[in-house]
Amino acid sequence: MPQTFHFLTDNSDTSLAKCLLGHVDKDHLLLLPYNISKHWILVAINTKTEIIYFMDPARMTNATQYKDVKMLIETAMRTFRTHNRKKYSWTTFNSFRWTNVKCPKQAFNDGIYCAYYVGCFIEDIMCSNKTTVDVNFTHFPILKTYPRDKMIGFQKNWAGYFYNRFLKDKLLMK
Repeated sequence: MPQTFHFLTDNSDTSLAKCLLGHVDKDHLLLLPYNISKHWILVAINTKTEIIYFMDPARMTNATQYKDVKMLIETAMRTFRTHNRKKYSWTTFNSFRWTNVKCPKQAFNDGIYCAYYVGCFIEDIMCSNKTTVDVNFTHFPILKTYPRDKMIGFQKNWAGYFYNRFLKDKLLMK
């Protein structure tokens, strides 16, 4: 599978760099959900092209909130670049291709949280079976937000997965 989902156990550039190094010379897309002050975003990194895709379901978010994420990703990418086999000039070694992806946004007062949107982004990307993310990820026709039935379906699927993966055996043992 060309996409790889990683949920980092800590927010360190070392952990991310180690993850990236496991995909050297592979055309893989790493999907990294990230929580910033109780708000979920998605960062996807193509390990071959080194394009970093950024997806935020919020309609308006202060860009300064992303500086820590950007620093974490870029520090990990420098470590990745130090250890992979590509040759970089000093300029390209320290410059990164960030792509801000147009994605469905949370509707105001819809009761659907950003984490579910990020989950739907991941689901849609994985179903595409591609190692790139379309800059106009909003699909055709353009989706300004996800339909409510898609969000409810995702919530149910996620709850079922979580139950089967983590709770089922523990509850049956009691």
